[in-house]
Amino acid sequence: MTREYHLSLVGLAGSQSAVAVCSLNGRDYRLELRLDDGRAVIADERDYFECLLTVRRQLQAEGLRVCCQGARRDVWPSGMARDMGSGLGAYVLTSAPGRPELVAVFDPADLALIGTVEEQEAHFRSWWEHRTGRQLDT
Repeated sequence: MTREYHLSLVGLAGSQSAVAVCSLNGRDYRLELRLDDGRAVIADERDYFECLLTVRRQLQAEGLRVCCQGARRDVWPSGMARDMGSGLGAYVLTSAPGRPELVAVFDPADLALIGTVEEQEAHFRSWWEHRTGRQLDT
């Protein structure tokens, strides 16, 4: 099954549209991000969230940010969301008690909420250590 999502990318030269095409490639999940300029950035990973991280790392090197929920500084999937949901859902990680809000990783998000992959990973580590009192194994 193939799914498509329409996304915005923002960089120093302005914004552009892209289509994220999610499919399977053998045992891996595949994300092909088709940019308006004709290029495609492709990642094959263990789930769609990991694909998104890989694609974002490539685009960050060009100064581009993907404006979707999965690129927010404060969003990260649980193990179950990755295993059972193929990484298409993730949680908004706050210090508030209770269950975090679940968001669809390819839904649109405001640029002000978007971070780099490194910022997002750092926020997850900090949230985890605060929430559990334990350091995250890397």
